[in-house]
This record gives sequence, structure tokens and C-alpha cells, in this order.
Amino acid sequence: MYKDSRFNNESIAYTQFLRTGFPPPFDITIKGMRDRTEALHKKINEKLIGTFKGIEEEKNIKINNNTEIPITIYTPINVNKDKLVIFFHGGGWTLNSRKTHQTIVNMLADATKSIWISVEYRLSPEYKFPIWLDDACEVTQQILTNKINYGANENTKIGVAGDSAGALISASICHTIKNLDFQILISGQFDFFHKFPSRQEFNNPIFIISIDVLDWFISNALRNEDDKNDSRFSILLNKSFNSLPTCLFIVAELDPLRDDSYRVIHPFFSNPGIFIKSCQQFKCKDPRLSDEARTYTMFISENFPAPANLTLQTMRERSANVHVKVNEKLIGTFKGIEEEQKIKIDENTEIPITIYTPVDVTKNKMVIFFHGGGWTLASRKTHQTIVNMLAEYLIITFI
Repeated sequence: MYKDSRFNNESIAYTQFLRTGFPPPFDITIKGMRDRTEALHKKINEKLIGTFKGIEEEKNIKINNNTEIPITIYTPINVNKDKLVIFFHGGGWTLNSRKTHQTIVNMLADATKSIWISVEYRLSPEYKFPIWLDDACEVTQQILTNKINYGANENTKIGVAGDSAGALISASICHTIKNLDFQILISGQFDFFHKFPSRQEFNNPIFIISIDVLDWFISNALRNEDDKNDSRFSILLNKSFNSLPTCLFIVAELDPLRDDSYRVIHPFFSNPGIFIKSCQQFKCKDPRLSDEARTYTMFISENFPAPANLTLQTMRERSANVHVKVNEKLIGTFKGIEEEQKIKIDENTEIPITIYTPVDVTKNKMVIFFHGGGWTLASRKTHQTIVNMLAEYLIITFI
């Protein structure tokens, strides 16, 4: 049995059960895999199937090539028509269906009191990229254009959501269709060029989605390796993340795809005001942050805006001002000797240094310190307090 202190007993039992119905895909046909996952989801959801008390309506949406894409509309009791969510199921663009995800979607509809529409986009390898993505985009556009036909009203906000492969579909749609209101990305796979630490850490059968399984999904989904260079598939290749709709990321801790979400979150936070707004909205609620750490990061975020909106000179001035503010109570408290010198490294270049020699210095060690700042920002001045504090604490000379 796999041992990991981060798993509770229920999680271990659940993942072991999944393994009984989810064998390595290389030992079974595509149809065999699909039958297994259908049976697996039926078993998992057996106590919940048929418990949805709202209206469940089947429709087909005819897209541009006269293909009809089936959808299921879940309208809960006491629905609030403020929002409508278009959902794309996961399964590596190869497995699963509206049926496998029906319980989670109707539970979400019940919980949010919103209309949810689950989409039966065509699967690979029969329909390789970009067909399954085009299906999703065209269905989304038709719902946006004719939302009253799907239970919404003129003021209803429309968003997309998906898990795993469905999260990638949702994220890609938001780069293509510009008038969506929100997106919900659940444990998505977004990067196809890097082997992130989480892929290695959780490359174990108990986590179901091993590196080999991920590679198998991608080989089914794409026509060839060149498709990885298409920004509709590899969304991190998009040059801009501006003007995207509000996004809720749902990221699992013990997940091979965890770092994919971290990677795609970063360009969102580089947009002006996004990090500040996120911190203020959620108050940086992370049990690992103390109140002091939360206050400090809020201050940094408010005074250190996204560099895309500032000149290099302005960024340097902002950085210096932030450090002055952070260190204002400590500047000038160093009790030792602070000496400025210059070291000539060639005919035309002199490099300034500051030597911090604390009181009662021990001369058995000396540290040469190089400040951070992305090789672009900060200076000896911005880091003077931390360096002279280290010199005093260790009672050794710092340069």
C-alpha cells in the first residue's frame, strides 16, 4: 500500500478503487478504456444518480459543419439567472462524457443555484486537435449569442468551466472568445514543454495520472508534435493575458498537474492590479501565512505593481521606496563600522562596495553578499539593513 502522511484513509481507499478500473491505457483499447471509465464513474456516483431535483434537459447544438453537439442543461430549483456556466469534462480529450460528469455538474448547479450546461464535444483520437476545441468554441459562441434559448436572460453572465483537459479547453476558449464573463479552471493541464516537479513527485500509480498516461493522452489529442506550438493548445504561448475574464483556479495539493496551474496563474497575476485585488478579496487566507506575513505581502503587492505597466527607471524607484519604507525603523541602527570603497575591475569600471564590520567582530570568516532583484532592480542600499543585521548577528564582516 502507498504510504504518504498527506493522505487520509478515505483518500487512499478512493485512489486504490480508481486504480481497479483505470489500468495503464497501453494495455487496453480506446473503447475498452472508455467502457472502464464509464463503469467506474457509475460505481462512484451510484448513490447520487437521479438525486437532482431541478430540470435536466437534453439538446443538440448544430455547429458550422452541420455536426450536432449534444448538451445537457441543468436548471436547479429556485435558480438564480445571474450566471450560466458552460462545462467541459476532463478525460485527456480522449475519455469520459457528459454522463461520467453528470453528478458533479448537477451538484454544482444545485450548490450555486445557477444554470450549468455540460457539453459533449467530440473526442480524440477519432477527432484530433483542433476539432474538439473548435466544437467547444462554436458551442460556447452559440450559447452566448442565443442565451435566452438556454434558460438565461439578457443580463445573465456567461462563463466556462472544466476539469483537467476541460480546464485547458475553457482557458483556450477565453483567449478566442472575448465577451465571456468568467472562467473556472479545475486542476488543468496547461504546459506541454516542461516536466514540472509535481509531475515527478506524483509519478506513482496511486495518483492515476502518471507521466506515461499524460503522454498517452497528448499523443491521442494531437495530429503531430507541431500542434504543441499552437497557442490554442499551449495557452502559455499566448503573448497577452490582458482582458481575460475573471478566473477561479481550483488546485489540488497532491496532484501531478498542480504545477501546471501555478505556471498559468503567474501571467494572470502579472496583469495590473490582479494580485492586489485577489489579496484584498480573499485576504490572503492561507493557514501557512501569519498575520504579520499577510500584512507584509499586502504592503509589497500594493507598492510593487506589475512591471509591464512601468518603465525600468520607475520600477527601480518603486523598489527603492518600498525597501526604505520596510526598513525605516532599522536604518541607522548598525553599531559597527560601515565603510564605502570601490574596486577597479578594468580601465573604465569601478564597482562600489560597502564593508560592514560589527562590534566585537570575529575575523575567522568574511561573507561577500550579492543582492537580489532579478538582475535588474535593487542595490546595496535596498539591502543594507538585512546585510548589517546579518553582520551583527553572526559577528563577522559582510561586504
